Amino acid sequence: MHFVIPFAAVGKGRPRFYRGTVSTPTKTRAYERSVALIARAAMRGRVPFSGPIRISIDIDVEIPRSWPKYRRIAALDGKIHPTVRPDLDNCTKAIADAMNAIVYADDVQIVQSEQTKRYASDAAVRVTVEQIEGERA
Repeated sequence: MHFVIPFAAVGKGRPRFYRGTVSTPTKTRAYERSVALIARAAMRGRVPFSGPIRISIDIDVEIPRSWPKYRRIAALDGKIHPTVRPDLDNCTKAIADAMNAIVYADDVQIVQSEQTKRYASDAAVRVTVEQIEGERA
């Protein structure tokens, strides 16, 4: 199963604690809802995967418009890497959590994962999920 998120990735925000209750940041909730809608459309009514899962997440970070042309070209050629926010692992966590109960029963099923973050002319995220051979524990 493959789908594209046509906007910038958002890292999962840290939960906030207020008087004994836990709250996920608004930006994170909105991003996870958007990813869930795209994932649901990509599943086309199929039942969530039930076995072990392999996931691949490729994050394209938009090159800053303020950069000069030579720097933009270097970034597109892979000579400059996006060592900027959002963090790769936080983005992966937000995307994986958004797909719970839609693409797979729970993100604990993910046993293999590959993530990349690179500069591109437009921000986007490509997600590939496949069930792999083997039993659940």
